[in-house]
Amino acid sequence: MPPGRLRLLPPEWDFNDGAGVPAVHFTAYHALFHVAKVSPGETLLVHSAAGGVGTALLQQAKLAGCKTVAVVGSPRKAAVAKEFGADFVVTRGPDLWKEIDAAAPDGFDAIFDANGITTPKPGFDRLKLGGRLVIYGFAEMFPRGGRPSKLSLAWNWLRVPRFNPLAMTASNRAVMGFNVVFLTEKAELAKEGFDQIAAWMREGKLKKSPVAAFPVEQVADAHRTLEAGETVGKLILTFPE
Repeated sequence: MPPGRLRLLPPEWDFNDGAGVPAVHFTAYHALFHVAKVSPGETLLVHSAAGGVGTALLQQAKLAGCKTVAVVGSPRKAAVAKEFGADFVVTRGPDLWKEIDAAAPDGFDAIFDANGITTPKPGFDRLKLGGRLVIYGFAEMFPRGGRPSKLSLAWNWLRVPRFNPLAMTASNRAVMGFNVVFLTEKAELAKEGFDQIAAWMREGKLKKSPVAAFPVEQVADAHRTLEAGETVGKLILTFPE
């Protein structure tokens, strides 16, 4: 590997942190500062806010001077979102969008969505003038609990919302997408992001996102936990030393 892509593990990190923290915090950093280009005073909506990227987004958004409305999957996760800086927390349920509207009646400057199917379109409709919808995952593409069939995958693919460029132009709203896995050739982006994240952590401005570790022998248990939506933060596999 080219030397420019390597970073020393900070002294206060263990190997679990090294496996889990940079990926989620760099995803959040790129989403906020390179894709959405957030500004102080903006209002943001963060889906899956108790997950690894979600908790990183909440913290970094606070550093950027933004207000955040966090969406979580269960009441148990609401406290996690609050701990990591959410100004308002909504639990997914039948009144999801009513509660979101009550939390931010004027809409959102940016929305960060890793669901990919059911939430992007209602979110787009709630963007302010100049608002940005940022898609960075498709968790809903794969049904929870069990192996997806080709038919269910095809159906979910058809349900992915399509956005009209004319409508975006007329309403001054944008849809953006990215995946940091495909940014490996952009070494300068990774260097900037990782160096900034490490500096914030040294200064005590960022907390490590939670990391749930499973021994590689328990990979099936890890997948079941992930599919059930029970995880908080980042899930990693560990290997014998």
